[in-house]
Amino acid sequence: MISTGNYGKYDTSLEFSDWRFSAAAVGIMKYLQYNDMDFYIYDYNDEENDYEYKKDAIYYNKKDILDENKYLDFAEHFFSDKFHHKRVIALLDSDNFDTEKIKRINDTLKANVIMKKNICQYKI
Repeated sequence: MISTGNYGKYDTSLEFSDWRFSAAAVGIMKYLQYNDMDFYIYDYNDEENDYEYKKDAIYYNKKDILDENKYLDFAEHFFSDKFHHKRVIALLDSDNFDTEKIKRINDTLKANVIMKKNICQYKI
């Protein structure tokens, strides 16, 4: 469950109430770590914050996850092998092109509908 409010220096809480919210928390944590942003997950050894934070939740500031450019940068980094355009860039970053590499580039471009519409008109 996602809640907003005043949680010390954070304004959003995401409780690990079921598998979907737990999975979302893992993604948010990876995103915030990648962008070197602050968040808090309850530390069972930290008695000082025991009253302030729930044990099964991540606390963060909502504004930190709303930057589209940072999200796209994170997604391209984390899932770079899944994005067609990143595969094409990796293939093009080579000094030598053989027939097989050119075929893989063209096949990758044709496999994605958006790239097919926008880029495949330029055959390599």
